[in-house]
Amino acid sequence: MTRWLYRFEAKGIQGYVLGTSRLREIAGASDLVEALAGDVDKWRRCFGGKVHVNAAGGATLEFDDAGLRAFASGWPYFCALTRPGLQIIQAWVEHDRPEALEVLYARLGADRMAPTATLPEVGPLVERAARTGQAAVARRKDLGLLDEPTRAKVEAESRHSLEHRLLHGSLAGARFERSNDRLSERYVAVVHADGNGIGALFRQTSLDGRHSKKLASEALRTATAAATHEALEFVARAWPRDPLPCRPVVLGGDDLTLLLPAEDALPFTVRFLTSFARHLREAHGAGRIPCEATASAGIAMVKGSFPYNAAYDLAEQLCQHAKRRSKAEGGVATLAFHRVTTASVRDWDDILAHELRQGTLGGHVWTLEELGSLERLAYLVAHRSVPRGTLREWLRVKQGDPARAGAIYRRFIDVIRQDREDGAELAKELDGHEKARGDAWSAAIADALAWAAIIPPGAPLARGPRLEVQA
Repeated sequence: MTRWLYRFEAKGIQGYVLGTSRLREIAGASDLVEALAGDVDKWRRCFGGKVHVNAAGGATLEFDDAGLRAFASGWPYFCALTRPGLQIIQAWVEHDRPEALEVLYARLGADRMAPTATLPEVGPLVERAARTGQAAVARRKDLGLLDEPTRAKVEAESRHSLEHRLLHGSLAGARFERSNDRLSERYVAVVHADGNGIGALFRQTSLDGRHSKKLASEALRTATAAATHEALEFVARAWPRDPLPCRPVVLGGDDLTLLLPAEDALPFTVRFLTSFARHLREAHGAGRIPCEATASAGIAMVKGSFPYNAAYDLAEQLCQHAKRRSKAEGGVATLAFHRVTTASVRDWDDILAHELRQGTLGGHVWTLEELGSLERLAYLVAHRSVPRGTLREWLRVKQGDPARAGAIYRRFIDVIRQDREDGAELAKELDGHEKARGDAWSAAIADALAWAAIIPPGAPLARGPRLEVQA
């Protein structure tokens, strides 16, 4: 009897979850995606399937002929009924075929490119949901007409599956935010983190044996969840308990996407990256994975009214920008962030080339060790005695008119020194930062200004650092 290697993946998970500005719909969509792994496990048991990988919105399974036919014919329809709007792609290959995994992923890629239809079709006499333009299937007093994907997300809102995974220990009994009101009061950050070198890690695994893909997948899933929990515990010290002003969006494999107040985004992300690397280092030491790994992250800071899906696209591009430095420097953990100050939605390459002038005005990729110094610089720039407008003018003219920029900077330092309380000390420390950074000074100032803009009003200059880079 032929044994088959089967894989399915949910396509466009972030777009499915973040394709709305309503946090309750985001919460419901997150729970629907989170429940995929459990549903897969129930289904494969019915058809005699063996699990090799089951995480991050996808699974690799093994079936005999009858099991494959039953699972592959029914699973996409089940997903369409329970998760309307979430696209499922699938492929299978003979298990004993040479290079079976390479063939499987090639077929999966081909299925990914196949066109899909939006159902039900919207005819001329069909009412439409106002927010999406799709066929309306339900009406809610508080939400009006809903299409099928929105209805499913709203009904799934009460599952709280991510709460069960993340809110334990000191966070036991808390809940995540499900309303836009508090998150939209100030800047909101969309954090996207992704593992470095995970493809190389999996290439050193096999379907069975000591370093199996199943063990590696479980180690990544555990490390991501544990690191997220530790980072939440760290930043939640100053948060109200019920609900927490935060919303995990995707948590699977080595992948994390999360919404939280912008002033907490950098402390959260640094703690997540350090904890993630530590957990994988421990997993490698215990023999569960063949090598160590780190992660990189991108943070898009936006106003609460900014479209979340566009902010996620920017955060993902920032993450890829950070991963390029990580790859060039041997896989170190890296981070890039950007505060959006325009209403237009632009991609990162365009922002970097025009708005940030090829990285001279911000958009630098930072290692975790470098961020501690940048945090101090941000709090210096946020000091009441620092004329930030003068700093922005200096950045604007620095490239085109160095002489004028020099005069502006001297005036900037003179204004600070006039503060009788601590102006001399502040100016001296800024001069020290400038000498230490050299050519990267303008990029550091630009990112420090972006960081200072989201520091809560009245935060003292002398407060202890919020970033903690663990060994």
